[in-house]
Amino acid sequence: MKEFAAEDIRNIGLFGHGGVGKTSLAEAVLYTAGVTNRKGNPDDGTTVSDYTEEEIKRKLSISSALLHAEWKNKKINIIDTPGYADFVGEVCGALTVVDLALIVLNGPSGIEVGTDQVHEMITDRKVPYAFFVNKMDKEHADFAKCLGQLRENYSNRAVAVTWPIGEALAFAGVVDLIEMKGYKFDEKGNTSELEIPAEIKGAVDEARSALVEAAAEADDALLEKFFDAGDLSADELKEGLKKGMASGALIPVFAGSAEQNIGVSTLMDIIAGYFPTPLDHQPVVGKNPDSEENVEVNQHVAAPLCAFVFKTVSEPHVGELAFFRVFAGKIAPGMETVNANNGESERIAQIYAMNGKDRAEVSSLECGDIGAVVKLKNTHTGNTLCEKKLQVVLPDIGFPAPIFEMAARAKSKGDEEKVATGLSRVHEEDPTFSHKVFPELHQTILYGQGEMHFDVVISKLKQRYGV
Repeated sequence: MKEFAAEDIRNIGLFGHGGVGKTSLAEAVLYTAGVTNRKGNPDDGTTVSDYTEEEIKRKLSISSALLHAEWKNKKINIIDTPGYADFVGEVCGALTVVDLALIVLNGPSGIEVGTDQVHEMITDRKVPYAFFVNKMDKEHADFAKCLGQLRENYSNRAVAVTWPIGEALAFAGVVDLIEMKGYKFDEKGNTSELEIPAEIKGAVDEARSALVEAAAEADDALLEKFFDAGDLSADELKEGLKKGMASGALIPVFAGSAEQNIGVSTLMDIIAGYFPTPLDHQPVVGKNPDSEENVEVNQHVAAPLCAFVFKTVSEPHVGELAFFRVFAGKIAPGMETVNANNGESERIAQIYAMNGKDRAEVSSLECGDIGAVVKLKNTHTGNTLCEKKLQVVLPDIGFPAPIFEMAARAKSKGDEEKVATGLSRVHEEDPTFSHKVFPELHQTILYGQGEMHFDVVISKLKQRYGV
């Protein structure tokens, strides 16, 4: 796999309420880009990102999955996150490494409880974001109503970038409001131009005007030009869109159907052309582990390596995989690094670009890219890896406190040690789960985010340790 420079990388996270179609959207992106030759379905257990036994059995995402695709000579890294609150830790980890959060909405339902929760987390962490209104082919889907809800509940900076041609059973394609062209789609996501229907021309013109105005407001010079001329040239509009999306001054809203693969390739075109690059990411400031002084990380490929581990997972026959983002420098197998959190040396083994459980070995990853590494000895979620000449600990992920607790015991005598080992390993993978032994009560108390969270932990103990 070829190397990509920071300006050619897009790091996108998929967030939202459970069941809105985040995994289906990820599947559509991979299929459209030619990564897969068929679109998987969560109900059939055939998706790239929901690949664990528990996810296939429950037909939902439990852990975040790292995916990637190449589109228009850009590498799009995607982190598909769970929508259920029990697995909120996966959302927290993903938000530390993406450059834009794409919140997926259910077209018929609009804003739901999970939408509010992820929106609050995203805005608290000051991550630029966008919306994809999915399931526009379903009964009662209403894009204009969803857009109105977003503007009323979240921000009047939310503006449509694509507009649906028809809705529900009549959903036939989308209008790209940047190019002012209508498109219909085949199953593979290929487009053919379609005349904008007369019945939506008024709504499309109004949405286009709102988009131009929002792009102008992203830059003082463009705003002055807009006031003078009442419009922007195509190049000025594109410049304003890029600046607005990177700064969060403009919140793009897209229409589509992941299941029918309608509007997905247009979304991918806009991701490649306008979404923030890693170089637009706010400067990362960490602490010197010895002096506690602030250290600003120079996000450049020529700088010393600084990489942040946002997730760890134990894979059968592989061992522990550490998922990381390179915030500065370049990482390659054989490098000697230091875990700045504990001072331990770590030699970098094989590095992979991931698509769910599928791994493609790479020779290196540059500043801004995301990947996984195997066989780190003393590095876990939330740790920073550096070259020896740069010592900096990047900010914590900020996991939520436990909200649920339960007593646990081993069913079979003599399994206590295995259970204790297993619980410690699970905590290393998932810091939102913890446990404490109370000898005086002869009890172990588990702490986590909910009953489903504990069900998954207990299933892991059965699978891995036979207890």
